Amino acid sequence: MLKTFSLPKTIIKIMKNRDEYTYINIPKLKTHSMAGVTLGLKNQWGFPEHKMRGIDHNFNLHSKIVDVYEYIQPDITIIDGIESTIHGHYPPTALVDKLVKKFNILIGGRDTVSVDVVGARIFGLTLDDVPHLKIANERGLGEGDLSKIKVIGKSLDEYKEKYPTDLLQEFPEDVKIIKGKELLCQQGCKNNPLATMQCFWLVNQGKGGFFIVMGKGFDDDLVEQLKNEGYTKGLVAGFCAIDEVGEKLREEFGKKNVFFSHNCNNLAETINALFKLMNVKALDVFPQAFQYGNYYIMQ
Repeated sequence: MLKTFSLPKTIIKIMKNRDEYTYINIPKLKTHSMAGVTLGLKNQWGFPEHKMRGIDHNFNLHSKIVDVYEYIQPDITIIDGIESTIHGHYPPTALVDKLVKKFNILIGGRDTVSVDVVGARIFGLTLDDVPHLKIANERGLGEGDLSKIKVIGKSLDEYKEKYPTDLLQEFPEDVKIIKGKELLCQQGCKNNPLATMQCFWLVNQGKGGFFIVMGKGFDDDLVEQLKNEGYTKGLVAGFCAIDEVGEKLREEFGKKNVFFSHNCNNLAETINALFKLMNVKALDVFPQAFQYGNYYIMQ
């Protein structure tokens, strides 16, 4: 198992002088369309350099989250559950009423695995629903058995509903989404482009009229299908799709009309492609990004 990461100097300093620092981890209570939940362990995924994360935004994501957690573990984790997000990732403002729930709770403890297990339970989720928590428990990095975790305060029996973690399936009808029949990793090539497209469409009035190809295993006549349906531009997300059909699509529709998002979806390349395909200006997105930060991180 490869556990090599490029980490910020600040994190390296803390790792080398661990006894001199108190590390307090404060995630939001959120489901996540790729990791199940994004709580204390998933919060660590922000440490590796961005360019190194793309290669593991696939079925390896859960084990990689735990790999990072093994390097540096918080002294205490406090989950802010005053408000939470379902249908994970981040909520476009147009969907806030559907996706943001008030729980009015804080969940804290020294064992981040235990804290996350309780946080997941608020959503009705178990270890089997959140693979990175199951992996962390199996590696002995914390207590994952809910029956062995002492919970003080509200009774978990109050939380009876199981909340969805995948994206709300609302996308532009005139975007043709082509999913590979052999392989399609929800942890990267599928949900990163779909979440970005959903946001640009609902919040920034982005246009459709293009295709997104993702995964592995496509019909031999894919190009002809797109031509017959009038599609001439689009995004090919991930190296599996690029290797299989990327050049065919560029030969037919031109390099300027067919964008590639490399590795297991390079988020920067995906965003840049969707800016152009959806006729959305980057500067129009910035106020929305700041609003996300203020509302969901700083509050």
